[in-house]
Amino acid sequence: MQLFVGTSGLEGALERYAERFNLLELSTDAEELPRTRTLSRWRAAVPDEFSFCLRVPKAWAALNLEGPEQRFFEAAAALRPAWCVVATPSSVTPSRATLDRMKTLLDRLRGAGFERVAWEPRGVWQDEEAQRWAKELGVHPVVDAARVDPAREPVIYTRLRALGLEARVRISSLERVAERLRAAEEAWVVMEGRGAEHGARWLREALAEPAPGVEV
Repeated sequence: MQLFVGTSGLEGALERYAERFNLLELSTDAEELPRTRTLSRWRAAVPDEFSFCLRVPKAWAALNLEGPEQRFFEAAAALRPAWCVVATPSSVTPSRATLDRMKTLLDRLRGAGFERVAWEPRGVWQDEEAQRWAKELGVHPVVDAARVDPAREPVIYTRLRALGLEARVRISSLERVAERLRAAEEAWVVMEGRGAEHGARWLREALAEPAPGVEV
Protein backbone atom coordinates (compact mmCIF):
# COMPACT_ATOMS: atom_id res chain seq x y z
CA MET A 1 0.00 0.00 0.00
CA GLN A 2 0.89 3.65 -0.27
CA LEU A 3 0.66 5.39 3.09
CA PHE A 4 0.47 9.17 3.44
CA VAL A 5 0.42 10.58 6.98
CA GLY A 6 0.39 14.17 8.16
CA THR A 7 -1.45 16.87 10.08
CA SER A 8 -4.05 19.55 9.38
CA GLY A 9 -1.78 22.56 9.43
CA LEU A 10 1.91 23.37 9.63
CA GLU A 11 3.83 24.20 12.78
CA GLY A 12 7.49 25.06 12.36
CA ALA A 13 9.60 24.76 9.24
CA LEU A 14 8.26 22.75 6.32
CA GLU A 15 11.61 21.05 5.67
CA ARG A 16 11.65 19.69 9.22
CA TYR A 17 8.00 18.67 8.94
CA ALA A 18 8.72 16.74 5.72
CA GLU A 19 11.30 14.63 7.55
CA ARG A 20 8.51 13.24 9.74
CA PHE A 21 5.44 13.34 7.49
CA ASN A 22 4.64 13.04 3.78
CA LEU A 23 1.24 14.76 3.79
CA LEU A 24 0.10 18.25 4.78
CA GLU A 25 -3.54 19.31 4.77
CA LEU A 26 -4.09 23.07 4.60
CA SER A 27 -7.00 25.46 5.01
CA THR A 28 -7.46 27.85 2.11
CA ASP A 29 -9.33 30.56 3.98
CA ALA A 30 -7.56 33.84 3.27
CA GLU A 31 -6.64 34.57 6.88
CA GLU A 32 -4.92 31.19 7.27
CA LEU A 33 -3.23 30.73 3.90
CA PRO A 34 0.29 31.99 3.15
CA ARG A 35 0.95 34.04 0.04
CA THR A 36 1.08 32.25 -3.29
CA ARG A 37 4.81 32.95 -3.59
CA THR A 38 5.37 31.18 -0.25
CA LEU A 39 3.27 28.22 -1.35
CA SER A 40 5.35 27.88 -4.51
CA ARG A 41 8.49 27.80 -2.37
CA TRP A 42 6.90 25.11 -0.20
CA ARG A 43 6.20 22.93 -3.23
CA ALA A 44 9.80 23.31 -4.40
CA ALA A 45 11.20 22.59 -0.93
CA VAL A 46 9.71 19.09 -0.51
CA PRO A 47 10.17 15.87 -2.50
CA ASP A 48 7.85 15.15 -5.42
CA GLU A 49 6.24 12.32 -3.46
CA PHE A 50 5.24 14.69 -0.64
CA SER A 51 1.53 15.50 -0.98
CA PHE A 52 -0.52 18.56 -0.13
CA CYS A 53 -4.28 18.45 0.40
CA LEU A 54 -6.39 21.61 0.34
CA ARG A 55 -9.58 22.25 2.28
CA VAL A 56 -11.97 24.49 0.38
CA PRO A 57 -12.86 27.85 2.00
CA LYS A 58 -15.38 27.67 4.84
CA ALA A 59 -17.97 29.57 2.82
CA TRP A 60 -17.83 26.96 0.06
CA ALA A 61 -17.95 24.13 2.58
CA ALA A 62 -21.14 25.72 3.94
CA LEU A 63 -22.41 25.63 0.32
CA ASN A 64 -22.38 29.41 -0.02
CA LEU A 65 -20.93 29.40 -3.51
CA GLU A 66 -20.72 33.14 -3.99
CA GLY A 67 -17.49 35.00 -3.49
CA PRO A 68 -14.00 35.13 -4.97
CA GLU A 69 -12.39 31.97 -6.31
CA GLN A 70 -9.00 33.35 -7.32
CA ARG A 71 -7.15 32.80 -4.03
CA PHE A 72 -8.14 29.15 -3.78
CA PHE A 73 -7.21 28.31 -7.34
CA GLU A 74 -3.92 30.21 -7.07
CA ALA A 75 -3.03 28.08 -4.05
CA ALA A 76 -3.95 24.94 -5.95
CA ALA A 77 -1.78 25.94 -8.91
CA ALA A 78 1.17 26.57 -6.59
CA LEU A 79 0.91 23.39 -4.51
CA ARG A 80 -0.50 20.90 -7.05
CA PRO A 81 -2.57 19.15 -4.34
CA ALA A 82 -3.41 15.48 -4.40
CA TRP A 83 -6.82 16.08 -2.83
CA CYS A 84 -9.43 18.76 -2.40
CA VAL A 85 -11.28 18.38 0.93
CA VAL A 86 -14.83 19.65 1.50
CA ALA A 87 -15.59 19.70 5.25
CA THR A 88 -19.26 20.66 5.43
CA PRO A 89 -20.28 22.18 8.80
CA SER A 90 -23.20 21.03 10.98
CA SER A 91 -25.46 23.61 9.29
CA VAL A 92 -25.34 21.48 6.11
CA THR A 93 -27.96 18.78 6.60
CA PRO A 94 -29.32 16.02 4.33
CA SER A 95 -31.81 17.53 1.88
CA ARG A 96 -32.49 17.86 -1.82
CA ALA A 97 -31.19 21.43 -1.75
CA THR A 98 -27.95 20.23 -0.14
CA LEU A 99 -27.51 17.59 -2.81
CA ASP A 100 -28.02 20.12 -5.61
CA ARG A 101 -25.57 22.62 -4.08
CA MET A 102 -22.98 19.90 -3.49
CA LYS A 103 -23.22 18.91 -7.14
CA THR A 104 -22.73 22.54 -8.17
CA LEU A 105 -19.63 22.85 -5.98
CA LEU A 106 -18.21 19.57 -7.25
CA ASP A 107 -18.79 20.61 -10.86
CA ARG A 108 -16.79 23.77 -10.13
CA LEU A 109 -13.93 21.83 -8.57
CA ARG A 110 -13.80 19.14 -11.23
CA GLY A 111 -13.99 21.75 -13.95
CA ALA A 112 -10.84 23.24 -12.44
CA GLY A 113 -9.05 19.90 -12.65
CA PHE A 114 -9.57 18.38 -9.20
CA GLU A 115 -9.81 14.65 -9.81
CA ARG A 116 -9.96 13.62 -6.16
CA VAL A 117 -12.40 15.20 -3.76
CA ALA A 118 -12.82 14.05 -0.16
CA TRP A 119 -16.02 14.96 1.68
CA GLU A 120 -16.19 15.29 5.45
CA PRO A 121 -19.78 15.79 6.64
CA ARG A 122 -20.13 17.09 10.20
CA GLY A 123 -23.23 17.27 12.34
CA VAL A 124 -26.33 15.07 12.07
CA TRP A 125 -25.13 12.73 9.31
CA GLN A 126 -25.27 9.02 10.02
CA ASP A 127 -22.32 6.98 8.76
CA GLU A 128 -24.37 4.87 6.34
CA GLU A 129 -26.20 7.92 5.05
CA ALA A 130 -22.95 9.75 4.39
CA GLN A 131 -21.59 6.70 2.56
CA ARG A 132 -24.64 6.65 0.27
CA TRP A 133 -24.33 10.34 -0.52
CA ALA A 134 -20.61 10.03 -1.18
CA LYS A 135 -21.27 7.25 -3.67
CA GLU A 136 -23.95 9.28 -5.47
CA LEU A 137 -21.74 12.37 -5.58
CA GLY A 138 -18.63 10.46 -6.65
CA VAL A 139 -16.50 11.63 -3.74
CA HIS A 140 -14.45 9.86 -1.07
CA PRO A 141 -15.98 10.09 2.41
CA VAL A 142 -13.61 11.19 5.17
CA VAL A 143 -13.94 8.81 8.11
CA ASP A 144 -12.34 8.43 11.51
CA ALA A 145 -10.86 4.95 11.13
CA ALA A 146 -10.39 4.72 14.91
CA ARG A 147 -14.17 4.80 15.20
CA VAL A 148 -15.61 3.65 11.85
CA ASP A 149 -14.51 0.76 9.65
CA PRO A 150 -14.07 2.16 6.10
CA ALA A 151 -15.25 -1.17 4.69
CA ARG A 152 -12.02 -2.13 2.94
CA GLU A 153 -12.18 0.52 0.27
CA PRO A 154 -9.12 0.59 -2.02
CA VAL A 155 -8.55 4.29 -1.27
CA ILE A 156 -9.17 5.66 2.24
CA TYR A 157 -9.01 9.24 3.50
CA THR A 158 -9.22 9.32 7.29
CA ARG A 159 -9.01 12.02 9.94
CA LEU A 160 -7.97 10.66 13.33
CA ARG A 161 -9.31 13.13 15.87
CA ALA A 162 -9.02 11.06 19.03
CA LEU A 163 -5.47 9.77 18.68
CA GLY A 164 -3.28 12.80 19.10
CA LEU A 165 -4.95 14.81 21.86
CA GLU A 166 -2.31 13.73 24.35
CA ALA A 167 1.45 13.52 24.00
CA ARG A 168 1.15 9.71 24.05
CA VAL A 169 -1.35 8.14 21.68
CA ARG A 170 -3.26 5.01 22.57
CA ILE A 171 -1.66 1.96 20.99
CA SER A 172 -4.96 0.08 21.08
CA SER A 173 -6.52 2.74 18.84
CA LEU A 174 -3.57 2.68 16.46
CA GLU A 175 -3.78 -1.10 16.22
CA ARG A 176 -7.44 -0.83 15.25
CA VAL A 177 -6.64 1.82 12.64
CA ALA A 178 -3.77 -0.21 11.17
CA GLU A 179 -5.97 -3.28 10.81
CA ARG A 180 -8.68 -1.28 9.05
CA LEU A 181 -6.18 0.31 6.65
CA ARG A 182 -4.20 -2.83 5.88
CA ALA A 183 -6.20 -3.95 2.84
CA ALA A 184 -6.24 -0.52 1.18
CA GLU A 185 -4.15 0.32 -1.86
CA GLU A 186 -3.77 3.91 -0.63
CA ALA A 187 -4.33 5.36 2.84
CA TRP A 188 -4.34 9.11 3.48
CA VAL A 189 -4.20 9.74 7.22
CA VAL A 190 -4.59 13.17 8.83
CA MET A 191 -3.76 13.15 12.54
CA GLU A 192 -4.80 15.86 14.95
CA GLY A 193 -3.11 16.67 18.25
CA ARG A 194 0.31 16.50 19.82
CA GLY A 195 0.79 12.77 19.36
CA ALA A 196 0.81 12.91 15.56
CA GLU A 197 4.53 12.28 15.09
CA HIS A 198 4.52 9.21 17.30
CA GLY A 199 1.31 7.97 15.67
CA ALA A 200 2.74 8.37 12.17
CA ARG A 201 5.88 6.48 13.08
CA TRP A 202 3.87 3.67 14.70
CA LEU A 203 1.56 3.30 11.67
CA ARG A 204 4.46 3.18 9.22
CA GLU A 205 6.10 0.42 11.24
CA ALA A 206 2.84 -1.51 11.62
CA LEU A 207 2.11 -1.30 7.88
CA ALA A 208 5.75 -1.77 6.85
CA GLU A 209 5.98 1.59 5.08
CA PRO A 210 9.27 3.51 4.96
CA ALA A 211 9.64 6.89 6.60
CA PRO A 212 9.58 10.00 4.34
CA GLY A 213 12.82 10.40 2.42
CA VAL A 214 13.91 6.78 2.97
CA GLU A 215 14.53 4.83 -0.24
CA VAL A 216 13.75 1.12 -0.40
